[in-house]
Amino acid sequence: MTIMATMTMSTVSTSISTTSLVDDDQHHNGSDHVHQVNASSEVVDIAFEAQRYSETNPGVVIAVYLGTHPNTPSRARIREVLTQDFREAGLQDPITFFFAQNDVEGSAATIHYGGDVDGPHALSATRERAAAVTKSYNFRKERGLHEFQN
Repeated sequence: MTIMATMTMSTVSTSISTTSLVDDDQHHNGSDHVHQVNASSEVVDIAFEAQRYSETNPGVVIAVYLGTHPNTPSRARIREVLTQDFREAGLQDPITFFFAQNDVEGSAATIHYGGDVDGPHALSATRERAAAVTKSYNFRKERGLHEFQN
């Protein structure tokens, strides 16, 4: 199984199982990195990893379980569209993605921020949740209510 995480911090130290990380520059203010995590045979629950990451890092974390349907969008396309949806909704903080291949036809995602979770949702519903999640995230951020803040 291959899991993909887009980390939006200049320095990230995270580990999922016993894995190796490979980074590649992306596009959020010049500080995004793509980390591909090649998991061991042990199954890694990306929603749990995304939840843990959201508890200690700013921004929104999206865990995506890719379905087997032939029309499932690529990881890059999902990342591009959801990033655009959240940016248009007013999210300025980092957006981090965790990807895993699922063994069922449908794709789903969970959205994590400040220790909270929204979902799981189908990908289309995840897009529809961008505005509400961004509003909640920004509300909590403005009031210092995120768990990762001191």
